[in-house]
Amino acid sequence: MPAAGETARTSMIQAPPEYSLGPAMLALSKPMRCFVVALLETGGIDATRAAGAAGYGGTQNSQWQAAHRLSHNPKVMLAIKEEADKRLRAGAILAASALVEICGDVRHKDRFKAAQELLNRAGLIVQTEHKVIVEDNRTTDEIEQAIILLARRNGIDPTKLLGPANKAAQKAEAIDGEFEEVDDLSDLMEEANEDSI
Repeated sequence: MPAAGETARTSMIQAPPEYSLGPAMLALSKPMRCFVVALLETGGIDATRAAGAAGYGGTQNSQWQAAHRLSHNPKVMLAIKEEADKRLRAGAILAASALVEICGDVRHKDRFKAAQELLNRAGLIVQTEHKVIVEDNRTTDEIEQAIILLARRNGIDPTKLLGPANKAAQKAEAIDGEFEEVDDLSDLMEEANEDSI
């Protein structure tokens, strides 16, 4: 029985035959199935209009409430996905036909692209090759210094990376020592002689 201000409505959408439905659609009532079909027919733009077409409510407000309730129902959401997937798979035939049509039109600007796509889809994959050239204009000394710097930052002995015969790596391994500035070398020599006695 319709609520106050509503009029009873019948669905303007015919529910699809049960043999054509998947498990998600079969789990719905007939009015819910009509809502899913109406929603897909309108492209999902206006759920309120789809609810009205499926026979829900009489007033705009009651149709909106029904649309909101249905759109958020997990079972309805699964059925929408199921039906949308079915339409996409069926649309593959249309897409293949469009590719063949474009490929057959000698004046079409995308004829070559369509031919490539047809070959790819047929398993005759068009192989593309990309070459990347990296240029490093640093000198050998600059590269060795960069390696030494990175080795030090990471606690690695540079000679392990550059080899023990590499002079830059050997220089990098110099040991830091403590030193004292001396104004007069003769004073230092006298101190050294006194210490040795």
